[in-house]
Amino acid sequence: MVKNEGCRLEHSDHENWTITMIRAVRFEQAIRASSSLPLVLRGDDGHAYFVKMKASGDGLIASVIEWLAFKLGRLLDLPTLEPFALHIADDFSPGDIDAEIADLLRASTGVNFATRYYTGAVPLQKPHFAQVDRQLAARIFLFDLFLLNIDRTPDNSNFIVCNDALYCIDFAASLLLRQAIAGGHNDGLGQLRQVKRHPFYAHQLAPFDFIRQLQSLPDKQIIGLVNSVPEVWLSEIGISELLRMRIADHLLAAKNNAHVLRDKLDLLRVLVVETDAQRAQKAAKHRSRFEGKFGKL
Repeated sequence: MVKNEGCRLEHSDHENWTITMIRAVRFEQAIRASSSLPLVLRGDDGHAYFVKMKASGDGLIASVIEWLAFKLGRLLDLPTLEPFALHIADDFSPGDIDAEIADLLRASTGVNFATRYYTGAVPLQKPHFAQVDRQLAARIFLFDLFLLNIDRTPDNSNFIVCNDALYCIDFAASLLLRQAIAGGHNDGLGQLRQVKRHPFYAHQLAPFDFIRQLQSLPDKQIIGLVNSVPEVWLSEIGISELLRMRIADHLLAAKNNAHVLRDKLDLLRVLVVETDAQRAQKAAKHRSRFEGKFGKL
């Protein structure tokens, strides 16, 4: 059974928000299975790190989102890895690598988001979803619902398994945090339809224990979490102190009003979501109409 134990990953004191800066000393490999092209770099502490480069994807905003989500997950005793700040120096020499990776490294000098890299970890695949402990799966789903994380699907679960232990990765599509950082408004029904594709969604979920746990987090812990975000990221996005205040206010309001998760679950039960087969069928119809009018490309 896939559960929340057994991998012996480090868990530091939740009250300690001090940032330990790791310095990159060697390039190990690129993870080309991901669209954002993360790299594995060796740190000056001897450990290998999975690094999301700030010059790829949406960069610094994604780094801040990941930092907040991973830290908040750990406050809630959910299986998220410890986030690290990894510094790539201007004179970092990766050796003989291809031009794309060299360009990415040059554009990402400075502080990047990282987690420890575990060579034995493998993605959680569809055939193994049912093996995950049901209580753990429910708590992970409720956490993703709270964050409005729309990027977990049966085909792309963004979970890894290490020594029979499950870990959540990749929170960059968490719209609650994205809105806290960048502002803007999101379509609630559209968000929920995407969240309903989550591998751990179940029609009958009891959210009360999770809501109580979330609301019981002291406000000072949320503020400490936000204050732990590396200064350089916020400074490059905007005025750091204003951003910290906005993020903290947004998170505190969401945490203190977490009872709305009950309403979202009620809505999820009646929302209709297209299946993969229905989406494929619709795409085929659109393609057929296009080809009938313009011919094949």
